Amino acid sequence: MSADHPTRTSVRLESGASPPESPGPLLQPFTALRRVTGSQTAPAIEWRVLLGRVTSNAAATVLVRALSGVTRLVVIVVARVLGPETFGRLALALVFVELSRLVADAGLSVTAIRRFSRSEEPDAVLLGRLLALNACLALPFLVAPQAVFALVYGRSEPLLFVLWAVVPCGLISGSVASLCQARLKMKALLPASAVGAVTTVALVAIALATKQGIWAVSSGIAIGAIAEAAAGLAVARREVPSRWLLRLAGGRRLLAESLPVLIGGSCVALYSRLDTLMVARMLGEIAVGQYAAAYRLTEPFLLVLTSLSLSVYASLSRVSGLEGWAAADRRLRSHLPPLAIALGVLCLVLSFGGRPIVAGVYGSAYLASVLPFRVLAWAVFLKGLSALFTAAINARGRFSVVASVAGANLAANAALNLVLIPRFGIGGAAAAVVLTESLGFVLQLAYLRRVAAAARTSPEGYARAQ
Repeated sequence: MSADHPTRTSVRLESGASPPESPGPLLQPFTALRRVTGSQTAPAIEWRVLLGRVTSNAAATVLVRALSGVTRLVVIVVARVLGPETFGRLALALVFVELSRLVADAGLSVTAIRRFSRSEEPDAVLLGRLLALNACLALPFLVAPQAVFALVYGRSEPLLFVLWAVVPCGLISGSVASLCQARLKMKALLPASAVGAVTTVALVAIALATKQGIWAVSSGIAIGAIAEAAAGLAVARREVPSRWLLRLAGGRRLLAESLPVLIGGSCVALYSRLDTLMVARMLGEIAVGQYAAAYRLTEPFLLVLTSLSLSVYASLSRVSGLEGWAAADRRLRSHLPPLAIALGVLCLVLSFGGRPIVAGVYGSAYLASVLPFRVLAWAVFLKGLSALFTAAINARGRFSVVASVAGANLAANAALNLVLIPRFGIGGAAAAVVLTESLGFVLQLAYLRRVAAAARTSPEGYARAQ
């Protein structure tokens, strides 16, 4: 890491220095190792100690995100019951809400993991600042999505007002998740996620059973988000019993640090949903329903991979120094080939089994979704590996690199959609996603290879490469 990060906490202990009085959860194995061996130099990272914790936390993250993302599974059921046109309307509204939540997050949930991991300030202070910022950033998005929707499509969408509760509640849940992720204690969030999932499923099931329509379904999704956020705050109170200081002091510096993440995250969020927005504009809501049905089926697989990358990011955020990153890079490289093979096999199965999978889940009304699903299956391979690359880059503090890659992806995706959707329909939109992900994959891999090559030369070359 370059010298412009003076606050970075090094895992390597200087000779004769005493360890911190209250080491973070990731430093505890290292300080224990130093006491046992009598060595003044702890390993940059002890993989045998951390691997079990990272794996366990990744599994808990998968469960938490699966429960929190139960809305996606509910939407699949809604699609089957309501049909492509009505589902297309709901899917489009949810895209606007998801984009609003990601922009309102301002990159805070990512940088907060790094800050919690490094214990640069008391957790109660940082958590209180995050929650105060969440409240302030969520308010503009009560109106902003409606204004943008009217500007793009020439009409209003009242569903956005009902679904707005997902934005502030999602931000609160994200801040609590950052705390638990940094401590590798995502299992503590399982009860809160379960509360939100059960509430959402129950209310949406009642709405569908009583044929109350799309308004009742939207209300169920919003109330489920409220329930999960409330339960998450209860978890945070147990994890950080000290008094939270709900104030914005220091918020400007935190937002400035998060700015590259906000830019990169906004680009990723926009290009990941730009296809849906452009399909709606060019082909109509029925096509949106058919296309959304295809990409929703790929999300459970991406959930597992992105959850793993979050745990890797939380762990690597403690690494520093040339030796530390050299060891981390070697370990990551050793795990990539088997992961790539497993993902390749999965994508083959999904692609060739596209028709029975789509027909079995949605029914014959969604046979037009088969082609985009077969194409999007290969995005799972690219997105899964790219998520690990992103974790490794962000853990180095190089958020601007990820932002640059995301900007390139956004520009490429917009151009590809303009060319492919008019000619190939929703299949063209799916192809644009795969081509865009290929670009991001290559750019991130090239950066990591360049940094790794520089690390083999000298510390000065390594610093310049970053």
